[in-house]
Amino acid sequence: CFSLRPQPACNAHCQPTQKVEKKIDFHCVSDSSASRHWAQMIKKGANPDFSQKGANKSLKVNIPESCRA
Repeated sequence: CFSLRPQPACNAHCQPTQKVEKKIDFHCVSDSSASRHWAQMIKKGANPDFSQKGANKSLKVNIPESCRA
C-alpha cells in the first residue's frame, strides 16, 4: 500500500522523539513489477504522486513530529 500523499519520516540515522497518530489514506495494489518499482523509488527518496489513484484503505499510523540523531 502507498499513501496518497508523502508522509514525514526520520532520516536513516535518526530516531523519532515525538509521534502523532494520524489517519492516512492509502492506495493498495497487488504485488507486481510496477509496485516493486514504486517501492524502490520511494526507498531512494522519490515522492511519487498517488493522489489521483483514489484511496481504497485508511489506516491510523504513527507519524514522527520530530527526530534526533
